[in-house]
Amino acid sequence: MLFKNGHLAQQRLRFFQIIQRYVDAGMSPTDSIERFNEGLEKDSPLLTMTHSMIRDMRNGKSFAEVLKKYPKFFQPFIIGLVTVGQESGQLPHILQEIVFHLEQDLDIKRKIDSATMIPKISVCAIFLVFMFGTMFIIPKLGEQLSDSGVELPLITQTVLNFGNLMQEYWYLVIAGFFGISAIFRYLLKKYPERMNILSMKLPIYAPLAYTRIQYNFSKVFGLCVNAGIRPSTALKYTSMAIDSLYLRNVITRAATKILNTGAAMDAALSHEDVEHFLNKDIYVMIRTGTESGNLGDIMLNESRNYQKELLNISDRIGDKVSMTILIPAYLVILALFASIEYPVITMMQAGMAGMAQ
Repeated sequence: MLFKNGHLAQQRLRFFQIIQRYVDAGMSPTDSIERFNEGLEKDSPLLTMTHSMIRDMRNGKSFAEVLKKYPKFFQPFIIGLVTVGQESGQLPHILQEIVFHLEQDLDIKRKIDSATMIPKISVCAIFLVFMFGTMFIIPKLGEQLSDSGVELPLITQTVLNFGNLMQEYWYLVIAGFFGISAIFRYLLKKYPERMNILSMKLPIYAPLAYTRIQYNFSKVFGLCVNAGIRPSTALKYTSMAIDSLYLRNVITRAATKILNTGAAMDAALSHEDVEHFLNKDIYVMIRTGTESGNLGDIMLNESRNYQKELLNISDRIGDKVSMTILIPAYLVILALFASIEYPVITMMQAGMAGMAQ
């Protein structure tokens, strides 16, 4: 693998941005890649790949053929689009469409990461504060208060007992954490599709993931159809661009069913999608586009609608996380401080009363 997941999308976009400009200026794909190499650092992990691509293209292979050697870097739908672009003589236009899609996709990912960064950091910080307070501050305070004879309120006693438990059995907590992680990894490996379905039902991120699926499906499918790729083949390419394993399998089975039985595309997808990952409106648009002959344009228009909805959801997700996670977490911290302050104030008041007497 050339890059970690976080860098791969950025490097893929950079590659096509530069190649698209050179091809648009009249250079061949081979010369464009050679020019692209001139801007790479000597230790760039891309160099091995691009040198191999240039060598293969000098030996007679097409641009699309050499892309197939690196399926983790060049997604199947991109390879399909490049193939059509070369065969139709529309490679500059196809590369523009690829760049536009990759830019939009990366922009959406950045907005989502930005919207969820502060809530993630806040949750981690609150958890650390809570654990530190219950394991170190509260037990020490409890010893002092017990020695002073102050009666501890219920909330302090509860937190104190929890802190003592954590101090005494901390190794069980760590073992439990690693045990849960191991079980989770096992379930992901053993039942990847079922885990994918469950992840789509998480209350906070489900709307975001659901809308992102609609956007990616509409966008990639529309691009492929408008490039002249057969709808059934376009479906297969689209499945490779979808993050959801469940939907990827649904689309693949539907495409096979269409080829083998001649079933209508919307009917085949609807029949396979028993979990309803795809919006019903998409089926209507597929049927309308198939009947009108404007399937590609209709799906691209749908993708623009879902893109707007996706951006709106990503802008609001921070507030949703705050309501469902941060506010309860803040209440827990407030209870923690109350368990500290209340007995301290009680002890001070008792001391002042004693001095007054």
